[in-house]
Amino acid sequence: GGLLWGMVFVFGLTRLPEDIKNGNVDIWLLKPMNSLFNLTLSKPYFTSLSSTLIGFGIMCYSVLKIGKGIRVQDIFFGAVIFCCGMVIVYSLAVIFSSASFRFLNSSAFEQVGERVIDMYARNPHDIYQGILRVILFFVVPLVFATSITSSTILRGVEFQYVFLSMGLAAVFLCIAILIWNRMIRYYSSASS
Repeated sequence: GGLLWGMVFVFGLTRLPEDIKNGNVDIWLLKPMNSLFNLTLSKPYFTSLSSTLIGFGIMCYSVLKIGKGIRVQDIFFGAVIFCCGMVIVYSLAVIFSSASFRFLNSSAFEQVGERVIDMYARNPHDIYQGILRVILFFVVPLVFATSITSSTILRGVEFQYVFLSMGLAAVFLCIAILIWNRMIRYYSSASS
């Protein structure tokens, strides 16, 4: 969570509605780089990496205390699922935040993304059943960045999750790019 928070939310998506309203987006759109990258990933908040490293250290310590042997393949596939999960979470955040281009005075869109991510990221995927499980696996698949990653490392790899996370990451990133490109057309420069 801290890694994504620092890389995307702090200086990128959280400030996007205010930057749009104040016309601060102009300079980023004029640069010869992808606007999505410029406005969401080009200004990381590196201090958040410290909380990520602390969390990783606590996880390693816990695994050592449990005394359970962890296989290298489980760590590798856990990392793959985690990376795919980060792409999914990033894509969902972009989808929510890009609505700020269309609805200029609404700063709540990026907060909706943060709240949804925060709400479901705390619980293991095993507790969700029925329609909520379908939603968390296919509509708002946040479990790939959190619960399934740790489950893969601790319990062993389940390849259906590896393939599903890769497919969902590709689909959600494509959707986010399409929505971003459509919504950015609604932006009117501060000079207009």
